[in-house]
Amino acid sequence: MFKFRLNLLYLLLAFGLLLTACSRHVIAGDQPPTAVTEPVAEGDASDALITALEATGATVEKVGEVQQPFFSVPGQVVSLNGSEVQLFVYADAASAQKEAAQVSPEGTAVGTNMMAWLATPHFYRSGRAIALYVGDNAATLTLLETVFGPQFAGGQPAASSDDIGAAALAGLEAIGWDVEDGGFTAEVVAEDGDYARVTISSTNPPGGFTVFMMKQEGQWTVAAHGSAFNPDDIKAMGFPDSVMP
Repeated sequence: MFKFRLNLLYLLLAFGLLLTACSRHVIAGDQPPTAVTEPVAEGDASDALITALEATGATVEKVGEVQQPFFSVPGQVVSLNGSEVQLFVYADAASAQKEAAQVSPEGTAVGTNMMAWLATPHFYRSGRAIALYVGDNAATLTLLETVFGPQFAGGQPAASSDDIGAAALAGLEAIGWDVEDGGFTAEVVAEDGDYARVTISSTNPPGGFTVFMMKQEGQWTVAAHGSAFNPDDIKAMGFPDSVMP
């Protein structure tokens, strides 16, 4: 009888310990996981992206947050060497891919949202993160491509004056001008869409002339050049009045 009572005592003690363990489990389970784990995970992901960008030698600073109507998660705005970039971190890569698929190839629409960007949009995705940069800074684009890979949507950067001037010099070289020995320099003095007017100066011999540039199939080409020209002939090629002297 004493042995039976002892065994019963052990059983009751074990049952009590089991209840205590279960009670503790329930209390722990009552803590809302989204209040602790998810923000930390998202913060870690954003910080990891910032660290990756900093690893390229860039200066990265958190600026604030943004909520875009076409993405379901809020974004972290960072300054990347002075250029504003938006980072969106999703719960998983599948969710990021699902929303990335809604962006049109040119980046001018996201789902049913039609966008009117102030500059060229560029969308990048890596894993569960999407980056959005609106601008044409070549160094910024290179940094983003280094970390995220090529953009999955967006436009091509607008040509800078340096690009048009370099194209003018290359075009003159191609048609027989000795650009290097002549000490040629180019200055873009007017630009409107696919048309531009460039002033060429030379040091050997000293002088200068005008080059009219036209973009064809995405490339700037020399349409006409010289120190004297008939304005009507230039306009006949499609050059607007805004480019004419």
